[in-house]
Order: sequence, then C-alpha cells, then structure tokens
Amino acid sequence: MIEYLLAWSRTTGDVRKINLKVREDNIRAITLYKKLGFKEEGVLSREFLIEEGFFNAIFMGICIDPS
Repeated sequence: MIEYLLAWSRTTGDVRKINLKVREDNIRAITLYKKLGFKEEGVLSREFLIEEGFFNAIFMGICIDPS
C-alpha cells in the first residue's frame, strides 16, 4: 500500500513530501519506512499513551519533488 502511495504521488506533480509518525518501539515499521526512502526528522516525547505508559513518536518524511 505504501509503495502504491509513493508511486502514485510521483505521478501527480502535486505531492511534494509525505510525512508520517511512528511509535519509537515499532522497529519493523521504522525499518520498512527507511527501506522505502523515508528519513527520520525528529522525535516528539511522550506522544502516545498506551496502557498507562508513554511512548515517543518518531517523525519521518520523504521528499517526492526534490526541488
């Protein structure tokens, strides 16, 4: 699905960048996003509260139109 989104966004001419955020302990997702070309751009502390525990969010992005 993500590969389809990336391919589609490159053909539109309208999309310049795609951003996402992922929980810091979701290593499988982070690895996949990096493999697809996303870069880590920042961290937001205590973004997710799950079962009385806080988790940081990692912000990631990929430039579609480098200009």
